[in-house]
Amino acid sequence: RKGQLIARIDQTDYSVQLQQSVANLASRLVFSPSVT
Repeated sequence: RKGQLIARIDQTDYSVQLQQSVANLASRLVFSPSVT
């Protein structure tokens, strides 16, 4: 059961990191044309 719990936590951490990286990429795509 401990292994399953850790796996779940790893999954949620991965999904959060993925969302953050996508948000960073989107903000770069939105802001970079106005900067340059």
